[in-house]
Amino acid sequence: MGLTTESAHLFCTADPSSALEATVRAIRHQMGATGFEESPGAEDRVFVLVPSVHWISIYDTETGALDALVRSLSKALSASVTALRLEDSDKYTARLCAAGSWVDKISGGVVKKKGTGKPDLWRTVLAPGSEADVARALQGQGTFAEEPLGHLCRALRLPPSAALQVAEEIKAAPPAGAMILRFRSLHPKTPPGPPRLTLVNRGHAPETVGQPVSQLFIAVANDGQTAKGVRVKVAGEALAQGLLTPVELHVVTIVAIGGGTMGNRETHSLSRDEQGYFVDLPELELQARIDPRTVPPGAGAIKAMKEFFRRAIYFYIAAQATRVGGGELTVRVEWLDGIGAPLEVPLPVLVNAPA
Repeated sequence: MGLTTESAHLFCTADPSSALEATVRAIRHQMGATGFEESPGAEDRVFVLVPSVHWISIYDTETGALDALVRSLSKALSASVTALRLEDSDKYTARLCAAGSWVDKISGGVVKKKGTGKPDLWRTVLAPGSEADVARALQGQGTFAEEPLGHLCRALRLPPSAALQVAEEIKAAPPAGAMILRFRSLHPKTPPGPPRLTLVNRGHAPETVGQPVSQLFIAVANDGQTAKGVRVKVAGEALAQGLLTPVELHVVTIVAIGGGTMGNRETHSLSRDEQGYFVDLPELELQARIDPRTVPPGAGAIKAMKEFFRRAIYFYIAAQATRVGGGELTVRVEWLDGIGAPLEVPLPVLVNAPA
């Protein structure tokens, strides 16, 4: 995999030290207004500010909050601020914001033959005589997107390395002259009480005898404290009637990849007992969900919303339809150590004869 980064860069129209002080004040004000307080050693949200001759580079450990940060700083300081993103070394984007309003977006990479954007709208932050570098930034050339992005950085008089820093890495090893702002959240990180299983979704569809069953599933989340270790049991009249034979359980979790998400699927064999089928998943962790409605508007609410939906876990029952008929399949999820109440979900099963 290639390199993925995102960073904000505030253009200095005066002394960089004055711009740095103003940026620090603006970030502190914004964080205080959204339920954070500055605290030494805090890790909930960390900003690393690195001044250079023409720019203040800002690295934020809160992924997904770049655009909101850029707009708020640009508006608060009446400044030009650029949002730079590099995606898997394949493409880059640069968005310019002035006085809180988006001006233009330049993008390019190694896949497109030609980038997009209106360089004339960037003239207030571009170096005199930078036309050649801007042209190279808009060409689809090289093996990695770092090359055209580097040309754009040179046109902006921004050190090319400034666009390649990862927030967590630069936080661990900040360069000389960097300033670090650490904040802890005043919002609850976990709900009170024991773990509480909640049904998020369920799926079922008519099946055909002799064919594999793939649409039987339940999606479960934990609206209590984070906990680990569950048993998934499959029983009910659909099994007693021999309508289907379970084969295995597929467990799908949602994981963040770059700026998006994907499903991670693991397959588990089922064991048989007198009631039906089951599988123990002692290492499966169901993380607590925070209701995003309880978080004040801002980057924290955006993060809470994303995590609220992607912390659901999907249990798919892979089976073979073996007999024509209809009945109910019961899927039960219970904690292995009994620390919380189980969740039992009925799924209708209908198996039809071949057409």
